Amino acid sequence: LVRLFAAHVDSLSFLLDDVLKIVRSCITHDNEAVARIGVEGLKQLLKLTGVKMGEESWLKVTDCVKQLFVGSMPVKLMTVEANASGEAQLPFRRDDVVIQCIVQLLLIDMLQETITQHYEHIPPTGVMTLL
Repeated sequence: LVRLFAAHVDSLSFLLDDVLKIVRSCITHDNEAVARIGVEGLKQLLKLTGVKMGEESWLKVTDCVKQLFVGSMPVKLMTVEANASGEAQLPFRRDDVVIQCIVQLLLIDMLQETITQHYEHIPPTGVMTLL
């Protein structure tokens, strides 16, 4: 899907929102393999189309990346609940938090590569969104 979009980005640019929505749904999936595929898809999308994207498209992408970072933040790591016997227990499944941590690391890697490769194409507002 990403390669098809990238090959015809000039005529398919109106579908960027839909492509980002599909990639975002993969990244936020509760299966680690699907989440990894989603991050790699986003990385390839930006690698292949970043030079051709205008300011409006970059702002959509940077907003999507920000939402992905916020949505995959493993905030449940900061909470502890007491069970009926008063013992502390973690209020989450370990697998869920591990996947969120992996997604965060993959997004950081993707962002570093994207900024390095396309810094001159990303509008200042987009850079500020990512910071």
